[in-house]
Amino acid sequence: MGKITLVAFGLFFSFVFALNAKAMDYGIIYQDAAISNAVISPVKGDPDGKAILRFNLKNTAVDQLIIMGVTGSLHDGSKIMARMAPQKFVELDSLSLLSEEALNMKEAHIYIELENMKLPTGKSNLVDLSLILTTGEMPFKARLVNITN
Repeated sequence: MGKITLVAFGLFFSFVFALNAKAMDYGIIYQDAAISNAVISPVKGDPDGKAILRFNLKNTAVDQLIIMGVTGSLHDGSKIMARMAPQKFVELDSLSLLSEEALNMKEAHIYIELENMKLPTGKSNLVDLSLILTTGEMPFKARLVNITN
């Protein structure tokens, strides 16, 4: 084969692989989900400002939804926690929901622990948060409620 043929094949395959890579890049798109009843309860007497976040979520996307945590300006970090026994909790690396699957965190004994939670200033009891997904972030609001035991 001549040099021109090799260059043509190289350009052709580069173009084909470049299109495939672009078509498969989902980094800026977040999955569709419906979040409702999102509440934050500060833990009573916790010196580190720990708070508990629970919500209901329905995956309305065609694909699986994978939750990695929660981010926001009023806390430093988050952990997904699940109750295994009355006094035994474990931290989960992620939480997955299949397409059209719904999750009620309270009934499932799952919550997200917000670390070093600062209370919002002003009269509003709404907190802006974002769900961290493997495909991006999804903003939502949670209501601050009474302190938990």
